[in-house]
Amino acid sequence: MRHRTKQLKVGLIFVILALLLQVTPVLAEGQGNNPKVLPPQSSAFGKTYGEWSAMWWQWAFSIPVPDNPLLDQTGEKCGVGQSGKVWFLVGTFVNTLTPTGDTLGQATRNCTIPAGKAIFFPILNAEWDEIGQNPPLTVEQLRQLAADAMDTTKNLSASVDGHSIRLTDNNGKQIYRVTSPVFSFTLPEDNIYGQPAGDYYPVVGDGVYLMLAPLSVGTHTIHFHGESSLPDGSSFILDITYHLMVK
Repeated sequence: MRHRTKQLKVGLIFVILALLLQVTPVLAEGQGNNPKVLPPQSSAFGKTYGEWSAMWWQWAFSIPVPDNPLLDQTGEKCGVGQSGKVWFLVGTFVNTLTPTGDTLGQATRNCTIPAGKAIFFPILNAEWDEIGQNPPLTVEQLRQLAADAMDTTKNLSASVDGHSIRLTDNNGKQIYRVTSPVFSFTLPEDNIYGQPAGDYYPVVGDGVYLMLAPLSVGTHTIHFHGESSLPDGSSFILDITYHLMVK
């Protein structure tokens, strides 16, 4: 996940027990060796991957700074704003500069989640909106800007309990990269965007996301990593580990 600055708008790049029988046919059609990952073509719990990605942004932007999980390095805030059948995980907005001049976003979190929740998160993602655009851009232009940001991504990886998830097909194409429908978001006071509170539209997103089927009760570890190129030639590096307790 990559955070925009005032000087340069690069987008934000960042990361069902009761209904399990309803999605079992979908899970059986998983990608290769990814039996716990719902395929990106599926309609998971009533929404497409793209629609869930829009909801992820709406949720992330809706939480004020003091409680926002994107600023939480320990996992203390991982349950804030969570509801429904799907639980969101995030990257981090807490970045440091490496000795080589790259930007590193890294966090290790401990998080307790209820049993029966699917888990949805971006490995890296970007959104683009009209804030600061003069003259306004078309939706097609916003989509191109978000796509341009995602096209620089590299070295993406994800694992669950030490088992790597295959993210590309035999031709090297990203399996789980999706675009969102056009959507809006609402910013509260003291928001992570640093903009006035209110509703914003239009917004579009692009990113690599995973939807995991509910994990078994007990402890689990999710790790994801991604890198992207910044305009100055340096890299943004995201590396996130979640230690989950499902109960």
